[in-house]
Amino acid sequence: GGIIDSTHTDSFRTGEKRAEQLISCTELVEDQLMLKKDMVFSSPSAAAQFCVGRNVNGWELWKTKEGETLHQIYRLIEEE
Repeated sequence: GGIIDSTHTDSFRTGEKRAEQLISCTELVEDQLMLKKDMVFSSPSAAAQFCVGRNVNGWELWKTKEGETLHQIYRLIEEE
């Protein structure tokens, strides 16, 4: 049920593959593109890039409600 950006930047290197995935994995709900099934990605960045349609660092993009990044959480786990 995640919200997905329907556009992508011209420089986004996997734009064509993403366009195919958008057709098969999303649906329009109240003017928003929503995931209709779970998807598996090779990395946090690959998942984030699919969601926003541009090159991003998923380790910094994904955050908890408190604002902690995935990188911060992962680093804390490694230190324990």
